[in-house]
Amino acid sequence: MRKIVLMACLMLAGCATEAISLISPSGEKVQCGPYSMKVTDDNMIGPDMRLRACVNDFQRQGYKRAGDPVAQ
Repeated sequence: MRKIVLMACLMLAGCATEAISLISPSGEKVQCGPYSMKVTDDNMIGPDMRLRACVNDFQRQGYKRAGDPVAQ
């Protein structure tokens, strides 16, 4: 069943995220993404969840999204 879902997802356009750039207070730049569907042993991890987790992790460290007025 997972293989069928994965194959169907890969055929659809919504299975990948765009990259998000973030900037630290000291000016260091990092990028989260792009991510696509990832299948692990027991579950599928959605690309949106992986992107949110990455962005949240860097924001907890003080990074701001590039393009936010505060980050420039």
